[in-house]
Amino acid sequence: QHIAIVAWIRTVSPSTICFHAANGGLRSKREAALFKALGVLPGVPDLTLICDPPGPALAFLEVKAAGGYLSPEQKAFRARVEAMGVPYAVVRNIDDVRAIFREWHVPSREHEEHQPVIGARREAMAAA
Repeated sequence: QHIAIVAWIRTVSPSTICFHAANGGLRSKREAALFKALGVLPGVPDLTLICDPPGPALAFLEVKAAGGYLSPEQKAFRARVEAMGVPYAVVRNIDDVRAIFREWHVPSREHEEHQPVIGARREAMAAA
């Protein structure tokens, strides 16, 4: 589902920057120490989104298989970013992402009322 979700986001919301933080996977103790020193954090969600208005500037998606659940580190990360006002959602399929994009007003080709305003955030910041 993860690959399909990324492909869907890049197709229907090309103005949204979507990337995966390569936090997971098995590593040797040496590699783990290096990645920790480089800034890897436990619990970081699968996907980071940077969106044009009217969507959130920053948001996170954790992709879980059916029956999957958040680890304690993921729950702690979620609580921390939500306390900062950053949207976070657990998704299991494209329909979940579709619903979240509507809820968060992320610009998408699937809903005309939320067409992207490319560069609007940058222009607003430059004017400030």
